[in-house]
Amino acid sequence: MNKTLKIILWLLFAVAIIVGGIFFRHSHVNGVGKEIQVSFVNENARFFNEKEIKSKIIKLTDSIHLKKIKDIDLKQIETALNSSAFIENVDVYFSLQRNLIVKIKEYNPMIKIMDMNQKKFYISKKGFLVPQKKGVSINLPLVYGEFKCQNTDSLTTNNICVDSLKHNQILKDIFKVYSTIEENQFVHSQINHIYINKKQEFELIPTIGKHIFLLGNTSDLDKKMTKIDVFYHQILKNNGWDKYKLVNLKYNHQIVCKKSL
Repeated sequence: MNKTLKIILWLLFAVAIIVGGIFFRHSHVNGVGKEIQVSFVNENARFFNEKEIKSKIIKLTDSIHLKKIKDIDLKQIETALNSSAFIENVDVYFSLQRNLIVKIKEYNPMIKIMDMNQKKFYISKKGFLVPQKKGVSINLPLVYGEFKCQNTDSLTTNNICVDSLKHNQILKDIFKVYSTIEENQFVHSQINHIYINKKQEFELIPTIGKHIFLLGNTSDLDKKMTKIDVFYHQILKNNGWDKYKLVNLKYNHQIVCKKSL
């Protein structure tokens, strides 16, 4: 086979690929959609289920079974779903089998907040403020006490997600404290709730026992986590669970324990 013939064959092959691609795309976009397939990126979806997402899509499109793929506005679907306060990201596309693929990533709540004015919402693992969803109860550690959350009215009035930690120091501190607790597997397993007292100091309330850890401010958090570990594995081990009611972690190189009456 001479060189010229080889070139001609390669050109014909390339043209066939292009024509085939155009034909396939034309037949694909003119085909009618089949099924809506919803999946969640999060391991445990907390705010929505598959049925709710499908219902939202059907309201937008009437029905994908009655429309050609080219007539279905994927951008509109993505925008509508992304407008939810509980959804971080959405990916929508049609598969080769003409199924509408919808991948949902919800905000992942880390802790529940309730301030002194009874404002309630979540802080996500990435530091976003997420409102509560009616009918949805999520079992998370609660942060409560003598503090007010500024710049959070839109969470309840407009039901939107807000990135406002940088505008609210107390929420920024809460996020810092709990993120540090989560990094320590043992301490994280022990702490149930967090109370913020009138001095704006953090008090950690454990799952088991009557004692409270007085954390103080957000300084030296890693050292304070180490002190909690020492308290459980050395002090409680030798003195019992009911001997102390307050464990003060505020002072450098000290664990100051106040005995129960």
